[in-house]
Amino acid sequence: MDNLKNILVCLALVSFLACSSEEADVLEQTQADSSDFGAVQENFVFEPVVIAPGDKAIADKAPEGMVFIKGGCFILGNNFAQVDEAPEHEVCVDDFYLDKYEVTQARWEKVMGFNPSKFPAPDKPVEQITFYDVQEFAEESKGLCRIPTEAEWEYAARGHADARYFW
Repeated sequence: MDNLKNILVCLALVSFLACSSEEADVLEQTQADSSDFGAVQENFVFEPVVIAPGDKAIADKAPEGMVFIKGGCFILGNNFAQVDEAPEHEVCVDDFYLDKYEVTQARWEKVMGFNPSKFPAPDKPVEQITFYDVQEFAEESKGLCRIPTEAEWEYAARGHADARYFW
């Protein structure tokens, strides 16, 4: 019986040591991977976008609360992500205007006549709406706004960054 106890104690000790060693290896690997992030931050260079004189007149005509986005080409899609994001392909967008901020509850109520938000606050983004509600909002705004295309939204969100992970 004593031999059985000794064997069980030894097995428990070996398993414990094996597990803690594996966790230490994983921790070391994680620390090594995350240490690369500092190098990315140090190498990041902020380059402000300069608007050409010809585009400045167009940018100055942006409706209130909107910004001018100069069109251009970029790679949309990702061959290394979800199936519906492939294939990577070049997409070009024309110049467009985009709201600086989300549609506020006050703006929604002014156009639609009601506020569907669960957490009412006039200066906060509207919520509790569907895609169909947004389409109706765009129609009711009498051409003052529209839903950006997927390509326009991604182009604006990237801000001229070419990296796969632009954030």
